[in-house]
Amino acid sequence: MLAVTCVCRFSYLGEGGFQVAHETQADRAAFLYDRKRLMHRFAWFEHVTLPAIRNQTDPDFTFLVVTGDSLPDWAMARLQALLDDIPQARIIAMPPMRHRDACQQAMAMLPPVADATHYALMRLDDDDAVALDMVARLRWDFGSGLRQLWARERLLALDYPRGVLLDQGADDTIQLDPRILPLATAALAVVVGPARRADLFQFAHYKLHGRMTVVSLQDEAMFVRGVHGQNDSNASQQRGQPWDVEDLDLAELLRDRFAIDVPALVAALRAASAL
Repeated sequence: MLAVTCVCRFSYLGEGGFQVAHETQADRAAFLYDRKRLMHRFAWFEHVTLPAIRNQTDPDFTFLVVTGDSLPDWAMARLQALLDDIPQARIIAMPPMRHRDACQQAMAMLPPVADATHYALMRLDDDDAVALDMVARLRWDFGSGLRQLWARERLLALDYPRGVLLDQGADDTIQLDPRILPLATAALAVVVGPARRADLFQFAHYKLHGRMTVVSLQDEAMFVRGVHGQNDSNASQQRGQPWDVEDLDLAELLRDRFAIDVPALVAALRAASAL
């Protein structure tokens, strides 16, 4: 049986790993936990990331949210409230350390899944989304011939690079940009054996093709990626190639495949900006 684990870091106060440099840990905490910044993160998390997690067509998966043990009380309460109706969700608060070490240790705290012969491990930023059928697709694709490939390789990545970028403008408007973006974090899964079920962050996602066989499946839009001024990565520069939407209504695609309501996202972002 293929177990599926999706890991999401939410405003984790780690040691290093930020594109924005800070002289001290206190400076980093002040930046990370600024109320307006956190409200923007919550807007993306609530209106982009969580709808499809909450409504997966295959509900048999684990959604691990890794945050810092110094997250402000009000923010932790809000985070818990947002995840309260998602039975697959678990929050683990970690002390400051390297990001990948914190995530690996948190993943190791999860109990093994009974009868799991393989684990599909995914990482999801708190402003990105996967399609409503992401878990179902992983199981279907792995069971439709890729299991034999894994048996030979012992490591395998499944990449779903067709998606949509949500570009946030200066006035909090959202532009929809259809893109094919290989090896982005969203909609990219590494399949491992049970002994390596906590090892996702041992692999740099943009270097996976040098570590293992990567199977690219581009038939449907499977990810959404937020692009905005608070990205702690170079997401704005990683844009891949456009794909032809023909007569497709992208706002309708976001509703149907990701349960994303763009006007609601815009309203939440504007409310955060008004603080």
